[in-house]
Amino acid sequence: MTQQAPSWPTSNSDNSLVACANSFVASAMILILSLVGFTLLCLPLAIWLGGNGVEALLSATGVCITPGLAALTISHYFAQRGQQMAGVLLAMGCRLLPPLVMCIWLALQKNGPQGQVFAGFLIMAYLVSLAVETFLSVRSITPSHNSGKIELQ
Repeated sequence: MTQQAPSWPTSNSDNSLVACANSFVASAMILILSLVGFTLLCLPLAIWLGGNGVEALLSATGVCITPGLAALTISHYFAQRGQQMAGVLLAMGCRLLPPLVMCIWLALQKNGPQGQVFAGFLIMAYLVSLAVETFLSVRSITPSHNSGKIELQ
């Protein structure tokens, strides 16, 4: 008899939904706390740079936190439905687009030093967000050792 091993619970029981929601909430909190920690670590540098350094730091973190949370939402949604690869690819686009658009917009501006400070903080915040969000997304995908394989019994 052949049987396909399930890769993710397909029942809509309250337990699996609560576990998924708790996992998502925990992942979102880890991402938020990581970016808050990044902001606090960079705050002395932003103050030392003067001008609009603190505003640039806070703006850069804000530009990265929203797409990071959206990417986590997409990853968890698709992982819950057993379509991990689609979730990872869509999350990647969602995570990348806003910071990339901001960098292109900055490149077209004539602001000089103010834009450079923001761009520097944006790149650093994006890398922190990327690392944390990718780790959390990969962690949310449960290993399915027999996913898609046929077992003979």
